[in-house]
Amino acid sequence: MTAGPTQQVQRGLEQMSLPSQVMGASLVEITGGRQILLTGQKGIRLYSSEEIIVDLADCAVRIQGTELGIVTMTGQELLIRGNLQVLEYIR
Repeated sequence: MTAGPTQQVQRGLEQMSLPSQVMGASLVEITGGRQILLTGQKGIRLYSSEEIIVDLADCAVRIQGTELGIVTMTGQELLIRGNLQVLEYIR
């Protein structure tokens, strides 16, 4: 059985090692335990200075820590700063 056009395109993108956002997946980038950039965010479920839950394109993420705060938020990206302690994927 041959793969359909969508599967062929996805395989081609994987083989070219293109960024995961191109394939519709979310990107989570943590810098130094003090900053997290979420690309592909779809909304915020919970927000406090100790816990933030964010819906992404393919899952949700729970961030726990202290002094957490949203620095910037666009239609696709969310930048959070604070003392990051726990990052949990929620499927």
